[in-house]
Amino acid sequence: MKIVKGTVKYAAGEPREGQYGPSINVLVTLEDGTAVRVYGKPGDAVSKLKYKDHVQLLDDKGKYKLVEDNTQTMAAPTGIAVIEQQLLEKPDIEKQLFDMCALYSKNYVDIYNAMVNAGIPHENATAATSTIFIQVFQKLR
Repeated sequence: MKIVKGTVKYAAGEPREGQYGPSINVLVTLEDGTAVRVYGKPGDAVSKLKYKDHVQLLDDKGKYKLVEDNTQTMAAPTGIAVIEQQLLEKPDIEKQLFDMCALYSKNYVDIYNAMVNAGIPHENATAATSTIFIQVFQKLR
């Protein structure tokens, strides 16, 4: 799935009866020059598109869905488009893992230092720190 940009070449005409009820479509010319059809129901955002409107489409293996209606001050994408767009954005797992390790290490050191500052011997502080650390982070899961 990817997001592509285009311009409306032909706006939606009269609804036609289809397999799933009344249906409309618009013809959009993509930036690369190809023409694609975007289908919808009467009353959808697709029905409000006019000639030369600039649109963003979600290309899902050759099936195109309207992501954003630019004619009405860039309205928010529809619910399904938001979910599909979030799937396109990949999280930086390496950074998340590094941040989590840094947080765990800092917390372990803070717990240990609190034990030593309280006058607990090193051997006991190490064991107590490990126990507290494990119990706290099991609760956080």
